[in-house]
Amino acid sequence: MPDKPKCTVMFFYSNVNQESIKTRVLINEFMKTHYGRYQIQIEEVNYDKEIIVSRQYGVTGTPALLFLKNQKLIRRHFGEITAEEFQSIIDNFFIN
Repeated sequence: MPDKPKCTVMFFYSNVNQESIKTRVLINEFMKTHYGRYQIQIEEVNYDKEIIVSRQYGVTGTPALLFLKNQKLIRRHFGEITAEEFQSIIDNFFIN
């Protein structure tokens, strides 16, 4: 049986930003309902504390999602995201 495709999603958040909180809930729900379907690693980065990492990836606000394949950045999403948008990005990630 072939290995499942792998994806890393870097989630830049702020604990004082409502959109970040909503996005965290959305990601957690997605991971619960799609556990086993995809191999996705979520790396949460506190934008307020990890300033160097945020700058390294060009993140200037939250929420921000960076999608990496084999440690190569393939897509960025800034701002709030819907469940449908997140699902579409993940589906397209594994198709390509």
